[in-house]
Amino acid sequence: MPPMLKDPAVLTALLVAVMAAVTDLKARIVPNVLIIVGLALGFGLQIHASGTPGLIRALEGAAIGLLVFLPFYLAGGMGAGDVKLMAALGACLGPMEILRVALVASLVGALMALLLASRRGALGRVLRSTGGLIAAWFTRWPRRIPELTLEAPGNLSIPYAVAIAAGAAMVCILGVS
Repeated sequence: MPPMLKDPAVLTALLVAVMAAVTDLKARIVPNVLIIVGLALGFGLQIHASGTPGLIRALEGAAIGLLVFLPFYLAGGMGAGDVKLMAALGACLGPMEILRVALVASLVGALMALLLASRRGALGRVLRSTGGLIAAWFTRWPRRIPELTLEAPGNLSIPYAVAIAAGAAMVCILGVS
């Protein structure tokens, strides 16, 4: 068993991530109650494990988890539930591990988006839109570009909690970094 899986906070993060992925697949939402429970358990378990240093670790992890995907939410390319999910997982995992989860989740999410776009015959359009979004960030960031948001008609969206759960599993179980 990987050493990280002996940590109750890590197990909690994985459970919260899987539950979020399931609800995102079924209902395209990450419930706030799940986020609140994840945050509370993350903080509680970190404090129980190491007192004040645990509190600091949970605070840093939650802040980094929140901030890492916040620009994507502000630009309209990600839902708020996904950003809040990262904060909850960060409280459980701490700052370095949530950064690893974010990196792996980004790669998994990009692959999911490319596969979905290819399957729907929209790969060229999605790549152009993504390029436009990245270019706009360098000149007007963070600002929503209406035609590139999730709400724009015809735009593709993926259940990003699945990518986040995959990232958490790869980091915590497989040790991907």
